[in-house]
Amino acid sequence: MQMLGQERRLHATMRMQEALRNCLGAPLEKKEWRIVTHGLQDLLKSLDQQNLEATMLVVFEILRRSEHTAPLTILREVCQGLMKAEFMACWPFLVNETLIAGPQKDPKVFEEICSIIGMLTWQEMHSSLPRLEKLDALSEKRISASLFAPPPIALKKLFLLLLTSSLTSHVFKLLAHGLRRQSLGWLDKAVAPLLDNTLPSHKQFIFDLLKEEDPNKPSKGLKKKGATIIVEKLPDLPEEMRSAAWVADAISVLAKTQVPGMRELLDDIVSSKHYLLIPEWPGPCRKAARDALRAWGG
Repeated sequence: MQMLGQERRLHATMRMQEALRNCLGAPLEKKEWRIVTHGLQDLLKSLDQQNLEATMLVVFEILRRSEHTAPLTILREVCQGLMKAEFMACWPFLVNETLIAGPQKDPKVFEEICSIIGMLTWQEMHSSLPRLEKLDALSEKRISASLFAPPPIALKKLFLLLLTSSLTSHVFKLLAHGLRRQSLGWLDKAVAPLLDNTLPSHKQFIFDLLKEEDPNKPSKGLKKKGATIIVEKLPDLPEEMRSAAWVADAISVLAKTQVPGMRELLDDIVSSKHYLLIPEWPGPCRKAARDALRAWGG
């Protein structure tokens, strides 16, 4: 009897999936929209994980190619009225489609979805990570770079979670690249061009940055981490890159916090010359270094 019941459920699921393929290939009328959203809600309420995953994959496979609607639009409706356990079942799919789609197709819906994603606690998100990692955004590295320029504040907890996933290095690269394009605050604007995904201390800087309540008012600890990266990486910067505006900004950070090796770097920027005549660092960099030295009584 149990096997018969399972077989019936399987046939019912297959019929529903075929109906979804036929239905979602064209613009949806209001009645059809309700049928789809209520059907997915009912499936989530059943908490039948196996059938849920198979059906969701069919739905999103069709919707990603659709000219008429998008996965995030459907999911926004589906999430309304779900109980906590049902929302937890939906959350990995919600995140997966958000990571793949990014904000381009519908920025307003994307903004709403970001707020919905952030409703879970860190512990609840972490418990959902194994299921999320099985879906294609992470398993196939199909994460939209547009998510990270800059990272939406509402998704900070999610990005912290992704930095603990199997894609730590990949997510770090996307975050660093996004921050180079558009920073969260003055400190990461100066530090982002120097970040190296092979160095644990640089990954820790990004992790701690995302934990800051206001990145424009970084904590003393984050400022020290940022200044340390600057002192360690700036001496190796090729001369042809030293005229970039961000370099002087990075040097100016050293006027706001002290770290080992800082004074030696500043002295070198101010005084080092080629053939005893030609300064090795451009004028804006030398000025920023002199200002930093004066700030510390140098």
